[in-house]
Amino acid sequence: MVAYQVYKRFINNLNLVSSSRVAEMIKVMEGCYRDVNIALANELFKICQDLEVDFFEARDKANHQFCHIHLPSTGVGGHCIPVYPWFLIKEMEKREQFRHCRLLRAGREINDDMIDYWGERILAQCLKIDKPLSSIKICIKGITYRAGVREFYHSRNLALVKLLAEKGLDVYIHDPLLSDKDIRDRGLRFLDAGKADLAFDPFLLKFEFPNRGDRADR
Repeated sequence: MVAYQVYKRFINNLNLVSSSRVAEMIKVMEGCYRDVNIALANELFKICQDLEVDFFEARDKANHQFCHIHLPSTGVGGHCIPVYPWFLIKEMEKREQFRHCRLLRAGREINDDMIDYWGERILAQCLKIDKPLSSIKICIKGITYRAGVREFYHSRNLALVKLLAEKGLDVYIHDPLLSDKDIRDRGLRFLDAGKADLAFDPFLLKFEFPNRGDRADR
């Protein structure tokens, strides 16, 4: 109650609940909701690609008062959303209640696996370029965990870069939030996106071929 009175002084929309345990569960629930719904968006995006349907057009018309499809992504990063579901998953597994957390675990696996999906998409785009694969300069336009935020905790964009490098591809970084030195200090290489053979924007999920002057589909 004391904490409630303190926070009430500067937070207008503040709710009092029965215990700190309930308050903590509310926070975890919100993170789980977002993680699972992003996983749903990622699955629907992949299905739309297979069926040759414009996901973004379909999403625009599918969303209404009773439906909110989230945006697809390269995965889920940050300090909260990719972490909170594990609190419940691990607790349920410790209690051997495996069936009680199947959706949460599936959501986590789907979102973490998105870097493999986008790695394959990037490789497929590279094969459209008339150059040896090893000499194609790939530029990832952003390695933070979300656009406009200079944070890297659980960044799936950074994980994507590392995955591409592990595959032996010639991968570089261009990030408006980072200097050349910032990028080099992380053991990565800077390149102006306009000088790449293939540029991928992980926030807009778009490909560009700067040397050809055109843009590929998402």
